[in-house]
Amino acid sequence: MRLVKTLKATLVWLGVLAWCAAPVAGYFYLTHQAQAATFTTSAVADGVVQAASGTSQRDAQLNLTWRSPEPIVAPAWDGLVQEIGLKSNQPLASGDSVALVDGIDRTACASTRPMAEDVQSGSKGVDVTTLQECLTLMGYDVSTDKGSYGRATRQAVTELAKQTGADSAEGPLIPTVPGAETDPATPPRRLSVGYWFAADWLVYLPEEGYVATAVDLRVGSPAPAAGSVLAAAQPVLMAATLTAAPATGAEIGVGDPPGDETAGQEGQGDSGGDGGVDGGTGGVGDGSENGTAVGAELVAAEDETLLVASVPVPLAEDRGKVSAEGLIALRALVNELAPSVPAKLERPSRVDELSVPASALVTALDGRRCVLVVESGRLRPVEVETVGDSDGWVMVRGELRAGQAARLSPGAEDRQCG
Repeated sequence: MRLVKTLKATLVWLGVLAWCAAPVAGYFYLTHQAQAATFTTSAVADGVVQAASGTSQRDAQLNLTWRSPEPIVAPAWDGLVQEIGLKSNQPLASGDSVALVDGIDRTACASTRPMAEDVQSGSKGVDVTTLQECLTLMGYDVSTDKGSYGRATRQAVTELAKQTGADSAEGPLIPTVPGAETDPATPPRRLSVGYWFAADWLVYLPEEGYVATAVDLRVGSPAPAAGSVLAAAQPVLMAATLTAAPATGAEIGVGDPPGDETAGQEGQGDSGGDGGVDGGTGGVGDGSENGTAVGAELVAAEDETLLVASVPVPLAEDRGKVSAEGLIALRALVNELAPSVPAKLERPSRVDELSVPASALVTALDGRRCVLVVESGRLRPVEVETVGDSDGWVMVRGELRAGQAARLSPGAEDRQCG
């Protein structure tokens, strides 16, 4: 009996010890595993310095200058609108028909000022000068008249009237004998074609190549009242100036170097964000573009191509503004009246540039940047200049060689640039 009681007591104590020991054993086991895991994730890893390939880009901005043209307004017309020559989104030039009103084609003219009064043979003044300016824009030579309604102007007006249907209009009455206007024996006569010109045959065009976005004319309707808006135009993009981008970031490379960034060791470390450097989010820099103040004007290098929304836009000869041809292409890429638009300057990678993993770039407290090169098991800092970044890689210039090993995500004690 005593033996049985002793066995029972022993079993009870063994159960108590097991119950107490299990949590302690579990604690030590988990601690060991955590230490093993920590050791694994903190294992050092080295990347490889590689020759840069593909192209590189740097952020920029285009500051845009706009002008809103004046609308086209109706002269003092009478009659019905029979045809409409003015079309939306099509350029209108001097000599083009705006509308057929009362049997006469009303012709556009981008003169210095609108014509205000009718003129006739022998007239002088600003309205004659305006008429002659319009005739010149339409291809007629009236240079011999020089501000006076003379023979050359009469010939040009006669030809124009035949083309527009104005030759059917009744001319104004003039006295047959000056001073005898009321004498029944000498009744007044009408001026014939070419000897007079009505101001409402012309429509003042604010500028050549006017592109209307809205036309307010209807066939069969009475002619609009004088001063009514016939058409409004798109804002005109006058200039686009290249400036430094407002966001942080230097050049952004396109086209990764071949191969893997690690040199055969596990644990690649942290690349420091989405394409950024040292914890950044997509850029290298501190609010300036390669040392250029934000908003300062830029001049593109000869081998750089301006891109807006990935579309090449031609630059002017000074390489700091968009060319006239480029403004046409740019107009289709930007929002109307936008003050600025993001842009990029793209160029081929240069022979003195190398690519390193983004996590290999170290930024010291004094702002210097370096790469820690691994040589015979030791780290040697090599100061570099960053010129671009993309997809976990940074393009740099410095005393590096392709094939060198560079420490990835170095510890705090090693993050020094000499």
